[in-house]
Amino acid sequence: MTPDRKKPGAAFWATVVVVVVLFVAYPLLQGPLQWLDDQKMLPDWTETPISVIYAPMAWIIQHSETAQKVFDWYIGLWLGPEGEETVVPSRIPIP
Repeated sequence: MTPDRKKPGAAFWATVVVVVVLFVAYPLLQGPLQWLDDQKMLPDWTETPISVIYAPMAWIIQHSETAQKVFDWYIGLWLGPEGEETVVPSRIPIP
């Protein structure tokens, strides 16, 4: 007889969620946060918590030229070239 395979349990799915949040959502949220800050939509008290939360990413960007280029490109999608103020967070023109 062949052993029955178990379906993934709660621990597996919790691990998947943590990995997705850390490696996908965490860096991708920097763009919307930057845009909200640029539009003056974030209260002043959020500056310190956001700086603390994104300190590891800031360290990586400061120590890796490749990370810096990727970050600049991604933030450019939200802020426009040279940090120009944008109305819609996208370079895709709306008809």
